[in-house]
Amino acid sequence: MGPLLHSLRSSAQDGQHHAYGRWVRRLELSVIEHEDPLRPITPTDILRHCRNVEVLVKYDDDLLPHSLEGVDLTKIKRLDWWYAWYRDGSHQFDTQEDDHSRGVDFLHQVLRRAPHLQYLSLGKRYGGPDRRDTAHLCLPSLTTLRLESIPRQMCSNLEQWHLPNLHNLIMDASPVAFPFFHTLFNDSSVRVVELLDDIFFLDQEIISFIFTVAPNLQELSYYIEFSQPPSNTPSHLTLNCIRLHSKVNTMAQYSTWSTGQTDSRIWEVLKEHFAVFKRSNFPSLHRIVLHGDWAKRVNDPRFRPLSEALHTENIHLELDGC
Repeated sequence: MGPLLHSLRSSAQDGQHHAYGRWVRRLELSVIEHEDPLRPITPTDILRHCRNVEVLVKYDDDLLPHSLEGVDLTKIKRLDWWYAWYRDGSHQFDTQEDDHSRGVDFLHQVLRRAPHLQYLSLGKRYGGPDRRDTAHLCLPSLTTLRLESIPRQMCSNLEQWHLPNLHNLIMDASPVAFPFFHTLFNDSSVRVVELLDDIFFLDQEIISFIFTVAPNLQELSYYIEFSQPPSNTPSHLTLNCIRLHSKVNTMAQYSTWSTGQTDSRIWEVLKEHFAVFKRSNFPSLHRIVLHGDWAKRVNDPRFRPLSEALHTENIHLELDGC
């Protein structure tokens, strides 16, 4: 970050209208090594010169504690935050407690200083010890939350957060088993749920579960090869759109999406999924959108009965990306 910081400082010295930092709208911070150990550069040094940043991406590879005192983050609308507990080489904190707390402290500082944050993505890249954190945070403008590979204690920490306007939830299977997942739906504000391509969804009745915990759900998005069909007959009053994604699941025995071949098992799975989509179960359901490479499937004669059944139910089938 040294050359970048030098350019920002030099341009700022030439006057406000020449400062490069004023043009920056997206900033990605990932510091693995510091060029000068005696004069380390922190994300704070960069942020002070980029006051118009709207998207901040933070990979917690750097080794120093950060204070954001005096940094204006009021224009940030999106934060993508990934945390790594373990690092390579000799660049380690003195203790694992320091390793954990410094990264989480930076996250909390950003959230407290970003009142207009609308999109928050939380993820973890490596394993490590968890620590209970009791910080109470209110994110009044947050509408979208993405959770990926988050550990048990992070789920517990999120229970202390207040998200009054959360409408969109994007997630893998990591938070499902914890009480935090249920609290997300307590105020019934979540309208859209997107399930990521996580193999562990095949071990869960995730689709039926979502219908149960999200009473005001309007849209559900998931990957056919990564989500098992409901074993019961689910129902939902407000669901109006389902988005089905195609992606190869190399760990599934029936994975044949991108080959020119057909497989009886995948067609059985398709039939089981599509059999659920009936107006008697979902009176508000009007659209099913297919995302990804569905061309070979929809052109197969075996797909016609599925599409005709939807037409009979007055459910519109849309193709996106074919």
